[in-house]
Amino acid sequence: MIAGGYDEVHSDGGTVLSHAGAYRRSGCFEIVGCVEPDATRRKEFMEYWKVDRGFSSIDEALSDGIAFEVASVCSPTADHPTSLRKLLTTSVRAVFCEKPICESLQEAVELADAYRKQNRILVVNYRRQWDPSMIRLAQDLKSGRWGKVLAGSVFYGKGLRHSASHIVDLLTLLLGPLEVCGRLGRRGDFVQSDPSHEAVLRTADGASVVLLVGDDRAVSVFEVHLVTEKGLIDIEDSGHVLRVRPSRRDPRYPSHVTPSKGERIKTGLEDSIFFAVENLREALGTGATIRSGAESAIATMSICEQIALSPSYYES
Repeated sequence: MIAGGYDEVHSDGGTVLSHAGAYRRSGCFEIVGCVEPDATRRKEFMEYWKVDRGFSSIDEALSDGIAFEVASVCSPTADHPTSLRKLLTTSVRAVFCEKPICESLQEAVELADAYRKQNRILVVNYRRQWDPSMIRLAQDLKSGRWGKVLAGSVFYGKGLRHSASHIVDLLTLLLGPLEVCGRLGRRGDFVQSDPSHEAVLRTADGASVVLLVGDDRAVSVFEVHLVTEKGLIDIEDSGHVLRVRPSRRDPRYPSHVTPSKGERIKTGLEDSIFFAVENLREALGTGATIRSGAESAIATMSICEQIALSPSYYES
């Protein structure tokens, strides 16, 4: 779906939700081929995106001699290492990989090192890194516009590595480096190999952020709530809505300072993959810095690994 399917379903052209949609909107890329083992799905993708050449495997594509400069890896995580290694044997200049890089932190480090040594760009799709609203919020927090961040809470589900990694990556963007203080418990609301973990994180300034798990089988939730010296900041609707509530003197109880109703702002999350591709285009053309490269993705993986391996306060 992330390769092209989300935009095939929402074909109104108003948003960009997939790799193929982002390449197409950019106008600077031509999709010259696709790899998909399912013949029916491959045909659908080729017809919708007007791709002339389709292959059942990377090996088949490479033996065909297809020439390309950029590749997107949108396969299941377990397949990433094989695909990434095979792409290193080609002349590919950049790879846009779905998160996480792979299941093993050590293997991710090795792959990132291999790409760095061959001067290849490796982009990892933690897409909120390219959302202009989140970038501005990070700048506002860093500048002191909201004062110090005092505390935070997160609600999520659908796996630590699959879903919470996005949360951890976003929190790092907004709050800086994070320390894992401990794990509270876990819930198996996704695949068995990736349960959702509750944990306590701490920022460099000493603010605690608690990760709390719902249950994705009941309701999908992805929300971040920050308490600052100057108001409340809420990231809602999976990151599609930013709600900011500056503090003011409570009109009912003048001795209290409480958050105002504030405003709800639509973020740029729906077009973030397009912004990612534009960042990639700039990196290829001018050497611009990639906002979500292998190094930051590995830092996110490391935090998730520490959470998963931490002893739990509630589990024997």
